[in-house]
Amino acid sequence: MSSFPKIKFVHGVKLFGLMGMLCTFACQNTRDSMILDREKMTTVLLEYHLADAIVDNKGGPLVQRNIHREEIMDEILDKEGVNREIFYKSYQYYLIMPAQFDSIYVDILDRLQVLQDSIQAPAMLNRTPPRIDTTKKVKPKTRKERSKKS
Repeated sequence: MSSFPKIKFVHGVKLFGLMGMLCTFACQNTRDSMILDREKMTTVLLEYHLADAIVDNKGGPLVQRNIHREEIMDEILDKEGVNREIFYKSYQYYLIMPAQFDSIYVDILDRLQVLQDSIQAPAMLNRTPPRIDTTKKVKPKTRKERSKKS
């Protein structure tokens, strides 16, 4: 008789553990309706990183830069129609989903590259090529002069 309650207890523990694993799995794979979709999260993070780079390039005391970052984040979230709580909840969600988070940052890097290329392309077109004086005659180096440099 003493073994019967132990068997029942072991089954109860197994069942409880199985239910816990299922709940954890289900909770991780369902996205809350309060979570930003991938595209919106990408847009908000891209704009934040661009603004953050501008703040860093301006310099100044660290405290002042952090104040600017907070103000910029508020402006970005207002522009995108997202409140801070939803953004932070979304950020936490994507942190536990590394494949999705990596995918977001791959997209951000691609967009930054396109932006950089679009800025550099006109600059390259407007740049004047170096002038080469074709009238100047160049005296060929002798064998002794070439061997001295080697």
